[in-house]
Amino acid sequence: MKKLFIILLLFIAGCDMFTTRDPASPENRPQNYLTPTTPDIILANMKESFKDGYVEYYIECFADPTFITRKFKFIPSGSAGSSYPAFSDWNLDGEKQYFNKLKTIIASGSSVELTFSNQVFNPQGDSTVVTADYHISFTARDSGFPSDYQGYLQFKMFLDRRNQWVIVEWQDIKKENYNSWSDLKGRLY
Repeated sequence: MKKLFIILLLFIAGCDMFTTRDPASPENRPQNYLTPTTPDIILANMKESFKDGYVEYYIECFADPTFITRKFKFIPSGSAGSSYPAFSDWNLDGEKQYFNKLKTIIASGSSVELTFSNQVFNPQGDSTVVTADYHISFTARDSGFPSDYQGYLQFKMFLDRRNQWVIVEWQDIKKENYNSWSDLKGRLY
């Protein structure tokens, strides 16, 4: 019994179990990702997430029920809403699934280019409504897959319990003669 105790003691001392270690740095972490202390940072983080293909930081742009009681809601463009049944119950899992699928259809060595223009930030007490034009473009592996999407969006953002801005509601509006962001989501869900 005494030998077992000594062996166990040596094992514990040799394992370095009780010392702290440096945290591991996540792979592919977007270098320009910032804590969203202002609504405009959400847009910047979303752009970086697309450029780097990092789904975790894309999802962090949206309301997380751990930190806010409001539930994320996506309102697709009218034509896409009726074309893709997945939108009837769209949630963060849908966002994650479409984003991950998008990464698989991008041509090797290419990335997704997301730009916002004509941004308007309208503070409303504990929330902010953001409107903007968007443009998404990429080179797909399959040349027949549409790779240009344009439209207008409206984000309703709130501060969560961490005092960080998150998107609670997203309305997509189709721009005439272009595929909308909703079309991209619907095709890839």
